[in-house]
Amino acid sequence: GIRDIGVTGVQTCALPISFTSMVTPKIVKVLYGIAIFFISLGTIAVIISAFSSSTTLGVVAFFILGPLYFLLNLLAARVFMEFLIVIFRILDTNRELVDIAKRG
Repeated sequence: GIRDIGVTGVQTCALPISFTSMVTPKIVKVLYGIAIFFISLGTIAVIISAFSSSTTLGVVAFFILGPLYFLLNLLAARVFMEFLIVIFRILDTNRELVDIAKRG
């Protein structure tokens, strides 16, 4: 089988064509970490852009707009990731209900 050739974890989920095992729930933490990284870069870009326009706008961006931008985008990313998890939990629950219905 596939484990005989040394493939494990996420690779095992990504290789089968049957789509019986979902990869997304296993990588949501990684996706969230990547989102945090890019949101941080975006926040830094907003602050740098504001400072290049004017010092006053830069200070406002550094203390108010930057943190607000970061928190709102972080919240949006978190809600999206939780939405993905909920969808996959619904899928798992439906599979369990189908299994129960088949047995009973």
